Amino acid sequence: MGLIAGKRHSLSEITNITNISKDTLSDLKKCEIEVTKQRTNHSKKFTKADKHQLVLHIRQDSKTRRLSLHQLIKDLQLDASEKTVRNALHDFGYYHKVAKCRPFLKNRDRKCRLQYAKKHRHWTVKNWMRVIFTDEMSVKVGMERHSRDMIWRKNDEKLHPDCINYRKRHSEVDMIF
Repeated sequence: MGLIAGKRHSLSEITNITNISKDTLSDLKKCEIEVTKQRTNHSKKFTKADKHQLVLHIRQDSKTRRLSLHQLIKDLQLDASEKTVRNALHDFGYYHKVAKCRPFLKNRDRKCRLQYAKKHRHWTVKNWMRVIFTDEMSVKVGMERHSRDMIWRKNDEKLHPDCINYRKRHSEVDMIF
């Protein structure tokens, strides 16, 4: 009559297994609707407290935000699959995303930039059209390109300091072989 757990069962066996009457099962068969018994002894891998602990671990610093699922499971000694850990993080709004790249700025440079922005915040588009910005870029032949860092973050944490790759300029001393 039907398949449950890979075996063929009669209508009466299915009735006993599912606690659904024969009439209802017959109606369901006519409609071609599959009936599956709910799992009663199914316990969730993570409690809300476990998920919270996982999130706290990720939010510790920039290094923990960059851990892979495998590393998270290993570090926290979890008895769960990568999919379970990923789903737990998704429940709290954390997704694996590419880290933003920004130049490394000293505090003095940050203050100067903020002062400049505050000084010119009232300018109109017409004022800005009279300004020319220049940018210098040096290219070193033979240097390795940086790979993309993946981080765990919420959508609104795009510019959180732990979620940014700060690039430092290479000095000429570093470049001597």
